Formats: sequence, C-alpha cells, structure tokens
Amino acid sequence: MRISWPDIPGQTLRPFNRPAILVRRPAGPPPDAHPLTLEIDTRWASLCAGNPRLRDGTILTVRDLDLDGPQDPATFTVAPASFRHLAVQTDEFELGIRLLGVKGLIVGRDEAGREHVWIARRSPQTRIYHHMWEIAPAGGVDLLAEGTSPDAAAVFRRVVVDEAREELGIDLSPEAAGAAHPVAIVHDEIARSIDVIVRVDWPGTINPRAGLCTATGCNWEYSDAAWLARADAGEFDRKHHAAIVPVMRAVLRWMGWTANNTAD
Repeated sequence: MRISWPDIPGQTLRPFNRPAILVRRPAGPPPDAHPLTLEIDTRWASLCAGNPRLRDGTILTVRDLDLDGPQDPATFTVAPASFRHLAVQTDEFELGIRLLGVKGLIVGRDEAGREHVWIARRSPQTRIYHHMWEIAPAGGVDLLAEGTSPDAAAVFRRVVVDEAREELGIDLSPEAAGAAHPVAIVHDEIARSIDVIVRVDWPGTINPRAGLCTATGCNWEYSDAAWLARADAGEFDRKHHAAIVPVMRAVLRWMGWTANNTAD
C-alpha cells in the first residue's frame, strides 16, 4: 500500500513490517568515467563553496526495492555511489541516485501517559532541509561487504543506535534498542532518498520540558531538539509546515497525529 498526500509533495509512504534483507551489488562506473563529469564537478564545487561542511564519500544507493513481490523476505538491492552525485541532483539534473537512509521515530510518554515524539532542528550545514524540524536521529546505511545479505532490521537498528549517540549524544538502552523495529518506508523525491522509519519506544518517563540539546549535546547536524506532544502535533503542522521536513509530516500524518490541512 502506497500513501501520499496533496499537501505533502514529493513523499510516498509505505507501511513496512516484513522481514527484509539487504543485497549489495557492485558499484557503477567510477566517477571519472561518468559522461557528465565536468557538469557534476562544477555543481559540486558550487555546493562546497556555499557549505564548507560538505564532504564527498561513498554512500549506498537503492537500485531496487521489492516490497510487493511474493517472496519473503523483502529485498533492498543497493550499491555504492558517490555522495557528490547525490548532492548535485536537481529536478533538471537527475543522476538516479537514491540514498538509503534511516530515521529514528523515538516515542516517549510523560508522567500523565501522553505520547511525545523526539524532533530536532537541522543545522544550515546539512545537505538539505536547513533549519527544518525532523524526527531524529537520521543517517545513511554504512557500506556492506559485496555479496552479503544481512538482516535489514538489524542493520537499520544499528544505524539508529549509532546516530543517536553521534548526533544527539544519547545512548539508547539495550531494552529500547533491542525492541526498535521498522514501521514504514518513505520515498522522498525532494531529498532523493528512501528512508526506513524505525520506531523506538523510550523506556520510562520523559520530561517534555527538558532542553534536549543542552542535556545531550547535539552535534553540528542539529541546532535544537525537543519533545513534540501528540496533542500539539496537529497545530504544529498547520502553523509551521514550511519548517518541517516533509518526511516527518508524512510519518505523523500516517500515524494519525496530524490531519489533512491547508496551512495558514
């Protein structure tokens, strides 16, 4: 089942709770063999001039995602690609790179049992969605050994644990990390990523008034973090939709925390 919303452009969500494997294929031609090398280099140089934090490196791009076929488990077919090839893409300059990403959906309850989700504001030094709020943490999947087919859920859980420590300064408890599980996949055509949403239920009681970046020491990728109450999510989405990463808007809409709306 594919779900999209007219007021959340570029996003298609699919619920995902099947077992899955990751299959790595060889990389494509080296960057210097690409027929558009000069154009890529020019665009990349321009991006780096505007954002010195950008660094080229190897990412995983999704070549095929079989969630609808009869086989079990589902299969993510991925291959190494260059980060700069991801970053330079626009609607007018498409290279077919789709980052395999993971986003943590950390849900906690306060003393009254009210649900909250952890959100963080992206810094202006990130690749995209500057100053916008997203569910956090988030990161790409590390390279896999060629020909291997690891359990995808275990790989995605590890990304959430590692990124929570690196980006937000928190160590997820073994209980929370072990119970974390994928719940959805969002195709983000704005960021050119395929994001696996991994739910983490926070053990114990949260303090929704805590200054999370002050307490946890968010790194350069985030400038702030907060608990967003389910009761406040609809109003937050209605008033601040332009400051919310579309993937977060899609996930909260699917969860029933927000409703279709036309923002002020």
